[in-house]
Amino acid sequence: MDKLQSYAFKPNYDSFEDSPVEDFFLPSLSNSNHYQRAAGFFSTALLGIVPEAFTDFAERGGRIDLICSPILSIQDANVFESIVNDDLVQDFNNSINLLEDDGLLTKPLDLMAALIRYGCLRVKFAIPHDRNSGIFHQKIGVFTDSENQSVAFSGSNNESVSGWMELRNSESFSVFTSWRDSNDKERVEDIQSKFERMWRNNYRGFEIKDFTESLDFIERRSTEDAELSTIKNSVKEWYEERKAKKQIESTGFSLRTYQDDVLNNWEANGYKGIISFATGAGKTITALAALDRWRSKNKNNSALILVPSVRLQKQWVEELKKFPGYSNFEVLRAGGDVSADIWRMGLRDETSNRDHEIDGIVIAVNATASKDSFFTRVSWGEHLLLIADEVHNVGSEGFGDLLQKINVGAILGLSATPERYNDDENVAIREIFGPDLKPVVDIPYAQELGVLVRYRYRYECVQLSEDELEEHRRLTRMIGMASNDEGSTSGPNSRLEMYRFQRANILKNAAEKIYKAEQILRSEYRDGQAWIIFCNDSTQLLALSELISDLNPLTYFQNMEGDQDATLALFAKRGGIILSILMLDEGIDIPSVDHCILIASSESKRQYIQRRGRVLRVNKENPKGVAEIWDLIVVDENGLSFTPAEITRATEFAKMAINHSINIDLAKLIP
Repeated sequence: MDKLQSYAFKPNYDSFEDSPVEDFFLPSLSNSNHYQRAAGFFSTALLGIVPEAFTDFAERGGRIDLICSPILSIQDANVFESIVNDDLVQDFNNSINLLEDDGLLTKPLDLMAALIRYGCLRVKFAIPHDRNSGIFHQKIGVFTDSENQSVAFSGSNNESVSGWMELRNSESFSVFTSWRDSNDKERVEDIQSKFERMWRNNYRGFEIKDFTESLDFIERRSTEDAELSTIKNSVKEWYEERKAKKQIESTGFSLRTYQDDVLNNWEANGYKGIISFATGAGKTITALAALDRWRSKNKNNSALILVPSVRLQKQWVEELKKFPGYSNFEVLRAGGDVSADIWRMGLRDETSNRDHEIDGIVIAVNATASKDSFFTRVSWGEHLLLIADEVHNVGSEGFGDLLQKINVGAILGLSATPERYNDDENVAIREIFGPDLKPVVDIPYAQELGVLVRYRYRYECVQLSEDELEEHRRLTRMIGMASNDEGSTSGPNSRLEMYRFQRANILKNAAEKIYKAEQILRSEYRDGQAWIIFCNDSTQLLALSELISDLNPLTYFQNMEGDQDATLALFAKRGGIILSILMLDEGIDIPSVDHCILIASSESKRQYIQRRGRVLRVNKENPKGVAEIWDLIVVDENGLSFTPAEITRATEFAKMAINHSINIDLAKLIP
């Protein structure tokens, strides 16, 4: 073992420019005997990247002191707030048990258990005194060698695969050494002193506790491999196998491990289930790989794909063109600008159970597929795979009892909003399409995987004008009277619902909103950026467009003049500002978008989650680092929110933002 001083450390490392594992982590771990680390979370998968480094470190008597939240990865952070202290150990053990049951990380778990058993790894959990304050977010570390020289670092990386591995998240951190100069030495001493205070349970707002003896997996897994050398070799084999698995070829498809895992789960579940991937995590390519598997199972198998819009139908066709052997396909589109005579003539044959000279795939818009004239022409049967993109739409777009008549051999739903909904419509969808397939990839998990970027959330408050306020009060009175009138409250078209709709529109169309949006754009917009502005209706959209006409905004809505596809292509190519109403909510792939303003949003959680997803896609051609989301909240004369729905949306956005402490400010808006 050399000394830390023998290595030339850079002052800063960035995952887009450096290889943090090769350039920093390995040299530091290999040349030290003490590693002190505080991180938001710890992923056992990290142990599988460089098992030799960890086992060599243990064999020469090295010690790792780790302080982290009691969660295994950022994807567990969402459930952290629901854990009570008394159940904390059991919850962590349950998380470990799930990893063991899945079999995905069994070898790294063996190594983790061995390192704890050998006394090389000591783990303490940071528990917030106030659960609403969020999880532990310190990200510092210190390596010390036998000559008491140290290298300290501070930055955005967690103790996880994506925190250290190159080209995942955009992570960066600063490095200080005890020998470089007096300023560096002082920073090292400050970071080391801070860690040691935390280790002694002296850190404001948190209790630092050692739960190691209560973790039952250590004894259970420690009996499986007695020697570190044996464990090291098995973990190394595991990593090489997983590394190779990331490039699984399915007739030319290159899938990530989680995509292949979800397809394996689909097959194990009898070719039934819902892929719940956040926007940008690759639902479409995974579904195409599922289609490929289904066709490979039997040459007579066929497929029907349902999509909610004409725009998504065209996007699916474009994705199919990338499909290996696309020339052997015949795509039949139903709905949109396709004549009904064409699909009526070919639908039965393209979905039939026979060996086609050219494989057929039917892509139908829901509005057409939900008609009896379409449904009765489909050749239903065990040979057919049904894929429903944005599957939640299927329950609300006129299918009615037709869904109960579906007879297929395989069924696959796609959802960009992994969050569960318990409404009757959702229950009916799950009865037909099956459960969420594992793994579920929500936004935090997708950020951890590096397929979505992190974001900063900002908000501005606006107020109603006197006229708007008076109309809002009038409608509130009408709602109160209609609520007491039984004849006014039944059905979606009742007077009560009409009044509620009209009152909600007052908040969505508040006149001050477009002026506040203009103010944000003139202050923040820069050439080269790509902004989506979500408006409520065409009146609001056109008014804002006129206000910022000198910024040359594009407009994109249902009955717009001009070519919708050409407008979207121009925006994707050059960026700028695009004003939209509803048409960019679902499935549209524009990776260059890096900013958005929510001028208006419905109370639908699904809608605003999808809108957030529009701005979080990774752009490989021009990495954007951190996206920016602006929200406009209507408040009364006392500065309090008019509606709980806006606060619910705002706190949801803030919870996963890098500036999540903004929730403290949002709490002041709650009536």
